[in-house]
Amino acid sequence: MEQHTLKVLEYSKIIDELKSYASSKMGKELVERLEPVYDLEYIKERLKEVTEARKMLDEHPNVPFGGIRDLRQILQRAAKGIVLNGNELLDVSITLFAARRLKNFFKEQEDNLRQGHNPYSRVLKIGSRIETFKSIEDAINQAIDNSGEVMDNASPKLRSIRSRIRTLGGRIKEKLNSIINGSAYQKMIQDAIVTIRNDRYVIPIKSEYKDSFNGIIHDRSSSGQTLFIEPMVVVQLNNQLRQLLVEEEEEVQRILKELTRQVALESERITNTLKVLAELDFIFARAHYSQALDAAEPTLNDKGLIDLKKARHPLLKNKAVPIDISLGNGFNTLIITGPNTGGKTVTLKTVGLLTLMMQSGLHVPASPESQMSVFKGIYADIGDEQSIEQSLSTFSSHMTQIINILNQADSKDLVLLDELGAGTDPLEGASLAMAILDYLHERNIRTIATTHYSELKSYAYSKEGVENASMEFDLETLSPTYRLIMGLPGRSNALEIALRLGLPKSIVEKARSGLSSDEALVDKMIKDIEEKNRQSQKDRMESKKLRQEMEKLKAEYEDRLKKLEKKREKILSQALDEAKRIVAETKVKSDELIKKARKVSLNNLERVNMEIRKELKDVDDELTRILNKIKGSARVKHKIPEKLEPGDRVRIVSLNQKGEVLEVLSENEIIVQAGIMKITVNKKDLEKVEVPTEKEQKIKIRLTKMVRSKASTIQPTLDLRGNRYEEARERADKYLDDAYLAGLKSVQIIHGKGTGALREGIHDLLKGHPHVEEFRLGKENEGGLGVTIVKLRD
Repeated sequence: MEQHTLKVLEYSKIIDELKSYASSKMGKELVERLEPVYDLEYIKERLKEVTEARKMLDEHPNVPFGGIRDLRQILQRAAKGIVLNGNELLDVSITLFAARRLKNFFKEQEDNLRQGHNPYSRVLKIGSRIETFKSIEDAINQAIDNSGEVMDNASPKLRSIRSRIRTLGGRIKEKLNSIINGSAYQKMIQDAIVTIRNDRYVIPIKSEYKDSFNGIIHDRSSSGQTLFIEPMVVVQLNNQLRQLLVEEEEEVQRILKELTRQVALESERITNTLKVLAELDFIFARAHYSQALDAAEPTLNDKGLIDLKKARHPLLKNKAVPIDISLGNGFNTLIITGPNTGGKTVTLKTVGLLTLMMQSGLHVPASPESQMSVFKGIYADIGDEQSIEQSLSTFSSHMTQIINILNQADSKDLVLLDELGAGTDPLEGASLAMAILDYLHERNIRTIATTHYSELKSYAYSKEGVENASMEFDLETLSPTYRLIMGLPGRSNALEIALRLGLPKSIVEKARSGLSSDEALVDKMIKDIEEKNRQSQKDRMESKKLRQEMEKLKAEYEDRLKKLEKKREKILSQALDEAKRIVAETKVKSDELIKKARKVSLNNLERVNMEIRKELKDVDDELTRILNKIKGSARVKHKIPEKLEPGDRVRIVSLNQKGEVLEVLSENEIIVQAGIMKITVNKKDLEKVEVPTEKEQKIKIRLTKMVRSKASTIQPTLDLRGNRYEEARERADKYLDDAYLAGLKSVQIIHGKGTGALREGIHDLLKGHPHVEEFRLGKENEGGLGVTIVKLRD
């Protein structure tokens, strides 16, 4: 990737921010070496690693990365046989523990995964390469304390030596203290303390008594007033102590050498584990950065297609205004116009910097629905890069850079040009800008250019494969909104601003009359389109709100139906239980009556027979009551209307939703408008109602307003050229709904000729669309194969 591009797009600032999220020195070094690459599959894998690590961080914020030290030089020294000191060995132990802890964490995540589902497969696969060295950890921890010193229990011999050193030291200090505290030497002693010089215990004596005090001089103070003398009575003891200290040092070195040997034997495996730790630290640093930016993994391609949604400049943080921008789908050149300080340059940098980030394996601050392309090179001419050393003007400096771009760029590259043609005569600058854009366009080089030249607006309209975009400007507040509007060039707001700031209207009108007819026409056209866009946006919001209300109503009705169904089932269950009880009781009574009948005489037979008949009638009446109760609860009774006409208010019984009859298709099939939905219903599922609810009245009023609004703003033609397949279908579906609501009889959909794929997709949509009665391709005078004529239902 060209270094000039990395500089002007401030890629180094991204690296600096990313580096702050790495936990180890080795991870930070990997960040410092990070650069964009041109390898689609490699980039996809790197992005998916970050996606997995991000998901793990979202669920487990404290992934244990602490304690990783840079052991590379330590391991090299150990491998060469150089004895490591206590602090170096302590670093080894701490790092090996950190590696083991991280490996255990990954193992725990793997153990908790559901069978066949692994959202962390790439990260866990890398983590599985971590090796553990528990025996080395334990050996170091048993010998070295937290300050890097060799502990007494590192070996029995060292423990014995240090015990003898402490005992002997105590005896020496005891003798010296007796000298210090004795009356015979009081006047000679400078300070009543025992100190050490050259590993020997001494006491401070005034220099004038050096000949009177029997001992060996080991040191003197800087002033020369004090001598540090070892009394002769402790010389032998100090000799013994010195010998023990030598033995201690030898044992300590032996222990350190043994620990170093163990580390050296595993130095290669430990080095490999360090590389794995650095790689994981690097991956999780990118995941932390993704969290910080609220970034996402985009869909990638190598076809030059860019479709960024809600993209934000990563260095602007919360100040960034999200933009939607696309390139490469039907047009390879995008020209952005708009006011100065309106965000054109930021938009250009956002596209370039996000592409650099993506090609570096970083998530980008944009919607996950975004699509991005991998480019072999990104060339940029952005900002004021005047060269004082070369005495070049701004124009010359930019031209030098643009010439370099034209000499190198090809169809696999992305070119970003800021204020193309600026810094010279407007007429020549505009003409030069169009010639440069033509050169890039003809070579199919993806290009985004910003400009303030009005000539380039009409250039984008007239040139196939070139698209306009603009930065929105709010005339109410006289300030830019920093929102990008695709497909619409920016208006020249100078006259409007001047008028609002108080310049006399007569002066403004005179200035406006001085504009060429083409400029005035273009300005008016853009103004009309802006107004229609605003109205369309308002309609979409209103439609969305109504749809949400209907969804809420539908959910309420479904909940009510479920409750009624549960209640019905409960009543049925209770009724059946009661029927079973009666049958059981009747069986018992019948058995008793039969037994009684067998015992009676012929004279009493008639009376008993009457009693049996009465009992059976009572049982029959009770069962009939129960069955009627079951039948009544099995279905909700309603009166089926005998005759229905358009305009009648009805209730759809199965949905418990009210609506209005739109059309009677047959004896049994009725079309009902229920809110914003049209439903074909069987007449048996309807009952007449009188007055609509207040909420339905409000919705109906708002629907009527929306229909009127649509009728005044909807155009009979929809142009889908340059749209992606899915976007085109979505726009066409929405347009057909709006056209139907507006009462249009027929519309034209312009899809272009091209390969025919877009035309076939639109025809598939039309075949099953509820508002479409029939459709056909346009005739020669209507646009031929590039246009479809659609007739809408009444």
